[in-house]
Amino acid sequence: METIPWNDFSKIELRVSKVRSAEIFAEARKPAYILHVDFGAEIGIRKSSDQLTALSPPNELVGRLVAEVVNFPKKTDWPVDVGVPHHRLCQREQRDRPQCS
Repeated sequence: METIPWNDFSKIELRVSKVRSAEIFAEARKPAYILHVDFGAEIGIRKSSDQLTALSPPNELVGRLVAEVVNFPKKTDWPVDVGVPHHRLCQREQRDRPQCS
């Protein structure tokens, strides 16, 4: 595995947002969903993709929190905003501590 210098890592902008809607990603090679995630007024709603079909139906993902990298470049031949490709779905426990899957 190649390591990167701290300066490169510090350029990554990671933000927490909320899933507003989720739908089946019919064009994906492997079963996946398209997630519409809301980053607020500065960034707005962006689309992401994740292979969560074996874990939850799309309606159960709405309202969950996700942590996303928002400053990756977009791929022009992909129907989602690849600028937000990595996230972990989170929900609140009874003790109000985030739990991620």
